[in-house]
Amino acid sequence: MYVQEVHLFHYRNIENKKYSFDRDFSLFYGENGVGKTNLLEAVSFLSQGNGFRKTKLEEIGYHKGGQFLPWSVSGKVVYKDISFEIKTHYDKTKTSLRESFIDCKKVAQKELAERIRFVILTPTMDKVFTEGSQSTRRLIDSMIRVFDPAHKERMMKYDQLLKERYALCEKEVCSAWLGVNARLLAEQGVAIAVARMDYIRRINIILEGNQTYFPSVSLRCEGMIEKELETKSALDVEDLYESYLKKNIGYTTVDGAHRSQFMLYHQEKKLPANLCSTGEQKTMLLSLLLGQIKLLESILGETPVFLLDEAGAHLDLKNQTALLEELKGLQVQTIMTNVTGDLFQSEKMQRVQVG
Repeated sequence: MYVQEVHLFHYRNIENKKYSFDRDFSLFYGENGVGKTNLLEAVSFLSQGNGFRKTKLEEIGYHKGGQFLPWSVSGKVVYKDISFEIKTHYDKTKTSLRESFIDCKKVAQKELAERIRFVILTPTMDKVFTEGSQSTRRLIDSMIRVFDPAHKERMMKYDQLLKERYALCEKEVCSAWLGVNARLLAEQGVAIAVARMDYIRRINIILEGNQTYFPSVSLRCEGMIEKELETKSALDVEDLYESYLKKNIGYTTVDGAHRSQFMLYHQEKKLPANLCSTGEQKTMLLSLLLGQIKLLESILGETPVFLLDEAGAHLDLKNQTALLEELKGLQVQTIMTNVTGDLFQSEKMQRVQVG
């Protein structure tokens, strides 16, 4: 799968512009603030999710006269030699959600993921293993959503049920309502844990046989529900978790899928990423993302699109060259940004100055 072109209209600092992409490598360069990352973010809106920066939709529109105008992103994508036109737009005067279309037919966001999927690396991800369990959990869950688009809906339902539980507990609402909430939370919490364990099993098979220049890694998840699933059926674990929630019916803070911890291990050093050096963490993250690309290819029959923001900021020259060779071997379309246009100077690729 690959992106042929995108058209941005009233998108952040871009009023109205089209961009085209090579099938292999495209590098967009320019000074900070000219809109390079905005372009990559806009491309990511062609699939499921709210862009990799998770900005409020109403703040993305082009700013004019003190107001954010309605915005849209449209693009031509190719999946299994079939071309589709995807369009997504947001107008807060009409809806609180962005609307998406494939060949002019309105679709749910998860249908976008059936046509185009992305693996993304941004500078903010370099610190994901040192910022605590929440950051790592957010990253891995986002990768699971690319692998399993239904995971997004599970997470949204679970988060909403948690908020409802907090509200019910604070208002001291009768236990009957909390009992219903506990059952629904148990169903969603276990569904999330099952999806996580399935993903970890599959990605680790890929990572185990993934011979690359970068470190050999493996992914683990530790949590209350995940631990029970190792020896019990999903239905039994639902009952156990429901009982746990009911026993703690007056407490707003409980354990569950929202507290599970993901750990990426350096196989040779037998250390989790947070105990490795900063440089090792960066290369371990690349190992994981390359594994994600291969996992998606094994399922979809085609590689996803790789979006790489500020490519020169992640790695030294030696590792940059190694990454490029890995991506060439995978034949994955890579769309990159950088401050200068001389990155990967020896490689022939599309180079476009932005701004």
